[in-house]
Order: sequence, then C-alpha cells, then structure tokens
Amino acid sequence: MLFNKSSNGAAEMKSLLGFIYATKSFENMITDIELASDELISLLGAEFYREIESFYHSGGYDNPGNDPVKIVWKELVHRVQLPIAFYAYRSFAAHGDLTHSDKGRQILVSEFEKPAFEWMIMRDDHSMLMKAHKLTDRLLQFLDENKTDEKILAKWINTEVYKASKDNLISSAAAFDAIFPIHQSRRFYLKVLPFIREVERTRLIPVLTRETYEGLIAFIRYPNASDNPLLNYTRIPLVMYTMAIAARRLAVEILPDGVFQNYISGTQSARAKNPVEMEFKTEVAQLLDKQGDHALSALQQYLAKMAAQNAGTCFSQESLTERHSSENQFFRA
Repeated sequence: MLFNKSSNGAAEMKSLLGFIYATKSFENMITDIELASDELISLLGAEFYREIESFYHSGGYDNPGNDPVKIVWKELVHRVQLPIAFYAYRSFAAHGDLTHSDKGRQILVSEFEKPAFEWMIMRDDHSMLMKAHKLTDRLLQFLDENKTDEKILAKWINTEVYKASKDNLISSAAAFDAIFPIHQSRRFYLKVLPFIREVERTRLIPVLTRETYEGLIAFIRYPNASDNPLLNYTRIPLVMYTMAIAARRLAVEILPDGVFQNYISGTQSARAKNPVEMEFKTEVAQLLDKQGDHALSALQQYLAKMAAQNAGTCFSQESLTERHSSENQFFRA
C-alpha cells in the first residue's frame, strides 16, 4: 500500500485531504484505499505501481537529499497518493457518515451538529470526484513531463496503456479535444482507448483499407511539416463513434464534467436531482452516431475524389435529393 508508512496513515490522509479531521480512523479506510488504488494501477500498470510503492517504503523517500532522481520520485509518490486519497475518502464517506449498530444504520445528532442536507452531500461528493479526476490528469501530465528520468521513461512508456495510446489515429487527449471537448482530460482519453480501437477496427479500416490505415499511423509516429487532410477526415467520425460508445457503456461519473453529468439544484432537496436516464443517454448516443455517419460519408467522398484524381477521371458528387420527385414520392431512374 502507498500509505501508512511508519504507521502514520491518519496523518498522511489529513495532509492530503485538509478538510477531514485528523482523528479519522485510517484502519477504517484501508479497504477503500485498496479499491481506489486499483483505479491508478489500471492506468500505470501493476509493475510501475509496484516500483512507486517500493520507493515509498525505501529510505530514499524519507531522505531524498539533493538527489534529483529521488526528488522526482518523491513527488511522483505524492501525485499518486492524491487521487487515491480523494477516490478512497469519497467511497468511505458514503458509509462512514452512518453508525452501523445492532439496531441498523443510524446517524448521530447533537445540539451543536446536525447531518448535512442530502443535496449538500451530493454536491460535496461530486466535488471530490471531480478533484480526483483532475488530480489523475495532473499525475499523467507529470509522467509525460518527466520522461527524461530513465526509470520513469522505461516504466511509463512500456505500460500497455501508454503503448496503446501511441498506436491509433488519435494519439493524445489534445487531438481528441480538438474534435469533442473533454477538457483535454488524459484520464478520460485513456479510458476510451478500447473504444477508439474498436471503432478503428469495425468502422474505419473497412473504409480506408489496412494499407492506408497503417500509412496514417506511420504519419502520426513520424510527422512531417505538411498537413494530412485524410487524417483530419478520419478523426471526426472516429471521435463521434467513440463518444457514442462511451455514452452507452460508461458510468456517468466517469465521463468529463459537463458532458452527461447529473444536475443537482443547490437550493432544493435530492428530489430536484435530475439523473441522466438511460433513455437520455441512448438519445445522445444516437445523435453522436448520426454525426459519425455524416462524417464517415464525408470521408468516403474524399477517398472517392482522391481515387478519381489518381485515375485521371472526373469526380462528380451527386445528391440523391436532386433525383427525388415531390409529386410521385419516388426516385427517378
């Protein structure tokens, strides 16, 4: 575990989460910390996480001195601990606010303290989740900025997640964000990488051909000064179809803030909460699919135009509506 060195877990959590009481029982949060750690392990990879954990328990963590490598790794430990602490405490607070007795779940009310209103709890819960997401993004940014450290370079760039991000048509959160705003969230981008690969395999490669697809991947790896219009045409349907899959399959809380988030009134009870119903998510997904279809059609037309130019023939883009008879309601041959 990346906490509780020298049995100092409660103080560590207090230093990371300044709003909690120092008297909070660390032992009661251990399960939530372990579960929250899995979220980071899925991004960093088990081997890299064990390296970070090993450094945390070493003497170099306590006394980094002026060693630049140890200083970077000490900061890395801190960057990993922060999102874990927020994810874990958010989970713990859901049941930690209650007393579990032989009479069932109860709350303690005194003359001076009363339980918060449910809408307040929901707002606080949402705030902790967004901070955890942003801290995860800051961690990933820190890793990218410190790849000059040989050990970080070797571990980070060899994780399955990192390698997968460099082997598709959208190789960064910034490239994704240029088409569909995700606040340049690297966390979210890595979450939808499997969907990106799925769309490439099922939707784009059949249109592009494997040879053209691999040519675009090579261009991304070794770009030149010129632009690549085909890549631009390809990325739009890829992003739209990816977001459609995300809308259907991912939990609302995983999606970027503001995309499909719940709305919670700040002045009303929890009944004012408007959950993102499955029907609404399906409707949004269908809209994204339709936008993806239009973009894919534009890609197909661009490919046909390029093929005609290479063959030395004329390319004419005919609209089916021009052949439609409003009187007879059929397409004229």
